[in-house]
Amino acid sequence: MRACYIESFGGPEKLICGEVPEPRVGEKDVLVQVMASGICYHDTLTRKGVFPRTKLPVILGHQVSGKVVQVGPRVTSLRPGDRVLCLPFATCGECEYCLSGREPLCEDALFIGEEVDGGYAEWVALPENAWVKIPDNVDDDTASVLACSLGTAYHAAKTIAKIHKDETVVVTGASGGIGTHVIEVLRWIGARVIAVTGSAAKVSYLKQIGADEVVVHDNGSYAKKVKMLTQEKGADCVLDIVGGSFIHESLKSLKRGGRMVVIGNVSGQPAELKPAVLILKEVSILGTKGVTRREMEEILDLLGQGAFHVRISEVHGLEQVPDIHRRMQERDTTARIVIHPYE
Repeated sequence: MRACYIESFGGPEKLICGEVPEPRVGEKDVLVQVMASGICYHDTLTRKGVFPRTKLPVILGHQVSGKVVQVGPRVTSLRPGDRVLCLPFATCGECEYCLSGREPLCEDALFIGEEVDGGYAEWVALPENAWVKIPDNVDDDTASVLACSLGTAYHAAKTIAKIHKDETVVVTGASGGIGTHVIEVLRWIGARVIAVTGSAAKVSYLKQIGADEVVVHDNGSYAKKVKMLTQEKGADCVLDIVGGSFIHESLKSLKRGGRMVVIGNVSGQPAELKPAVLILKEVSILGTKGVTRREMEEILDLLGQGAFHVRISEVHGLEQVPDIHRRMQERDTTARIVIHPYE
């Protein structure tokens, strides 16, 4: 089968598009013909070797939708012909976290496209509990990016941050695949959105998709501008997708008693943290990881009701993956990009 994979870490030139053996189907596995696969900035970090648990060689891609073609003998919930999307993690299904509906915290979770082969391929085989059925009214391209983009945004804003109507929320990295969908969720909740971007060229786009105000940061500095927009009080919450050196600015952007949820860390680097900011302003820092199966089912239902708009900016074939990775690194993309491995 055709796939895009890496054998060693490095730049976009390390991506190899070529023939690889078809995946083997274990007793609890489901073989899926990939109809669409989303490309995430996280994939570029995997390619660089940022994550120590990445196995080589590996087929990248944790955003997948497709059609079931074969199931293992111990699979009970899916059958050939079902349309499915995958969650970012393959989990054990038996630990306290899985049984309590907090699957992303499973200690044996394997990140798809990193620790197991992912969706930059014509076929992918993953455990049964990595897949969620999709209804007929959701197309393949939309389904492929739902878990990572809208799912991550929904889990972070609704479940972890517990954003309320009319709260003021700052979103860093706002024009990216997760940022644009965080804005979607915040609009649905009814929050006031202050989007942070490093590009003045993206201001009109961010306002078009729902940001109430847009701050163009100056070499990573944006707290003073946020304070000006909030009459010096600060925001109720910051949803920080960038991480790294932005963490300190995000904390300074909060009002007293505010909260920050760290969604991403695009540099992969550690962040400096001044405890005095936490103590004197009594602010909270929360982490968030992925999306649960129950939340995905809620999102699919809300999507059917027209609550959300999934933002896909481009669709390409498998051979364009290296160029897409290069453009992502150069911050020359918006929203989500999808590939069709069979084209």
